[in-house]
Amino acid sequence: MCPQQPTAETPQSSNADASESNFLDHPAPVRTHQMLPRLDGSDEQNAVERVSLPRPDFLQDIIDFHEKFGINYDGKPRVLPFDLADFRSKFNEEELKEWRQHAGAALIDLTDTPSMIPYRLEEMLDAHVDQFYVLLGTVYLQGLLPVFEAAWQRVHAANMAKVRAKADGSDSKRGSAYDVVKPEGWIAPDHADLVRDHAHQ
Repeated sequence: MCPQQPTAETPQSSNADASESNFLDHPAPVRTHQMLPRLDGSDEQNAVERVSLPRPDFLQDIIDFHEKFGINYDGKPRVLPFDLADFRSKFNEEELKEWRQHAGAALIDLTDTPSMIPYRLEEMLDAHVDQFYVLLGTVYLQGLLPVFEAAWQRVHAANMAKVRAKADGSDSKRGSAYDVVKPEGWIAPDHADLVRDHAHQ
């Protein structure tokens, strides 16, 4: 199909799994919002003013959020009940779909409407943060937040032992030169000790 420049009236795409289709087939609607005044009052593009902010404590932020709304869980690692697992899965897909829509629309805008690129980048940044927030929320609700940092360190160490895929992607199971692959003798991270004491014993 021929991609069409998204407008404010563009309807939302269907609930079909976005991973099964090209993200260019799902253009994102334009969300209108109040633009902040430029720092110098000019009509030229200005650099964002950088301010010194404390580094966020992502894990504590997630705890604070769930406790505020009474959906907290402070038990051992667990399997989520079906209704909660289904809700979290769909929530995560919703945020991924938002990024895909704006990523696809941005590729069109690069040629048709370059002035839209800052807006697209803003929306993609927002989608990334939302995805991260939702993902960590699911980690929290599974009782995995206390061991998340330890698991992260193990995964990171294992990832750093991988190698870049060949230029033709022939050694990538995803068929991409952008991939990083497991060399011979690579050892996967082991998290068994982190979840051995779980809620279903």
